[in-house]
Amino acid sequence: MTTFNGSFATRRFSRPTLARTAGRRPADAPTSLLDAVLRTLYVWQARHEERRALQEMDPRLLRDIGLDRKTVEREASKPFWTA
Repeated sequence: MTTFNGSFATRRFSRPTLARTAGRRPADAPTSLLDAVLRTLYVWQARHEERRALQEMDPRLLRDIGLDRKTVEREASKPFWTA
């Protein structure tokens, strides 16, 4: 059952539905704080390496993927923690 509260729609769950979903988490959810920190560090490292690789591409390769040098420089100037 969906009810509307102002501009937000809320869904009411019956007790059996809540019981079935209790304790479940998404498959990609971190299992611990350490896992979350390691995943974040991995993402940051991957961003850094990808941006560095873009900077090293020659103009022909950049044209092939639809980028110009100015766009690459703008992307490469972002800090690693920024998507």
